[in-house]
Amino acid sequence: MNEEADAAADAYWAERDEPRIYRWHAFDWACDQTKIEHRLTKPRCLSTNGQVERMNRTIKDATVKRYHYVSHDELHHHLQLFVEAYNYDRRLKTLRGRTPYEFICQTWTKEPERFRLDPSHHMPGLNTMNANLADYLVEVNADVPEITTISVGVSDLTATALGGKAVGELGIVGVAAIGNAVFHATGRRGRDLPITVQVAPTPDPGPAG
Repeated sequence: MNEEADAAADAYWAERDEPRIYRWHAFDWACDQTKIEHRLTKPRCLSTNGQVERMNRTIKDATVKRYHYVSHDELHHHLQLFVEAYNYDRRLKTLRGRTPYEFICQTWTKEPERFRLDPSHHMPGLNTMNANLADYLVEVNADVPEITTISVGVSDLTATALGGKAVGELGIVGVAAIGNAVFHATGRRGRDLPITVQVAPTPDPGPAG
């Protein structure tokens, strides 16, 4: 920060009998809200400016130079998809063949004190994990709908210790196992019950020896 400019601004507002007006850039405000240090590159420095310009060219080559967008929202959506694919799938030579996400996770494993959050909890997609258990939606007994159990009326202490046998065990497990056995033996799949001789014909025993 420029101490001379801050001192001059303090003196200016001290002379005025009104609240001081602060101007805060939106990016600086976002960095402050997320506790991220905003570092500026050195002006007229080819090494840092070149990296920024190279990344800008990569983004443009994959978006506006290749596709026509009807609206800004369409561009924003495609840009988000590109950034996610770049961060999670693209392997870079500068990172020794790792993706940016893999590099961040490995850095977090070695130096966790540099992070506020576990990066493995921010993987997009169906396997997204939450940062804490309080964000998980866990089913409880009240969420289970009404269940109707139909028993065959025959005790079976071999199947279960309580001796109960429900129709579901026979209608699902037993029929499926028998149907699969018939299919493997004859090559024909029975779609209806009962499985008859027409569905599973007797295999040809072959010529008599």
